[in-house]
Amino acid sequence: MASNNGGNSFWPQFEDNKLFAVLLSILIVYGIVLTGAVIRQTLLETKYIGLADRQPGTIVVSALGTSKTAPDLATIDFSVTSLKPTVAESQAESTSKTSAMILAVKDLGIAPEDIKTTGVNTSEERDYQNAPTKVLGYRTDSGVSVKIRDTSKVGAVLAKLGELGATNINGPRFELENQDTALASARQEALAKAKKQADEIAAAMGARLGGVVTYNESSGGGYPMYDRALTAAAPMDKIEIAPGQTEVNLNVSVTYSIY
Repeated sequence: MASNNGGNSFWPQFEDNKLFAVLLSILIVYGIVLTGAVIRQTLLETKYIGLADRQPGTIVVSALGTSKTAPDLATIDFSVTSLKPTVAESQAESTSKTSAMILAVKDLGIAPEDIKTTGVNTSEERDYQNAPTKVLGYRTDSGVSVKIRDTSKVGAVLAKLGELGATNINGPRFELENQDTALASARQEALAKAKKQADEIAAAMGARLGGVVTYNESSGGGYPMYDRALTAAAPMDKIEIAPGQTEVNLNVSVTYSIY
């Protein structure tokens, strides 16, 4: 009788092992899908070989804004010098003179918290022109700093200090105590200049200006627009002072996107 098997075969018939056939079919399908995914990823990666990372176009512009305004604070420094035979006498006289000047400044409407002692120094004074040297006495220097918030009183303060015998007077130094308003005005001017500059550059490049990417600013502070020296003594009740204006500068650097 002839055999129906036709010989032994590695692959079993579906009827002989259904589970093996199903698993084999799943494995073949998975392999096809995986191979397709790998090929697709490889094509995507090789598409940009040799090309740098693409970044959006940008331009960077800088501009300076300036604000000029009247100062709202003046500072005057003065000192009193006393030379006496003893340390105690020197310090006592310096204290008496300084106290009188501080009281006079207060009477002009200067607040106590705006008057500050900056130092009291006592040193020995000697005659070095003749030998042997000898002690001439003891010198005491007392320093005081005064802030004047009503700048119209600066002249009266200077005249009073000179009248009472202040040894050295330095000032007034005018400044803005609060620069926020001036800085805001300078910032608006600087940003307007930066925007105009960026628009012109973008137009010249044939591009359109986008939004702000980065922004940085730095302030130049307040600068008096004058300088005037004053002497200690003045034969008048009030020295005429011109506060002038204080200039505040602000630099901005803006990065814009372009497309």
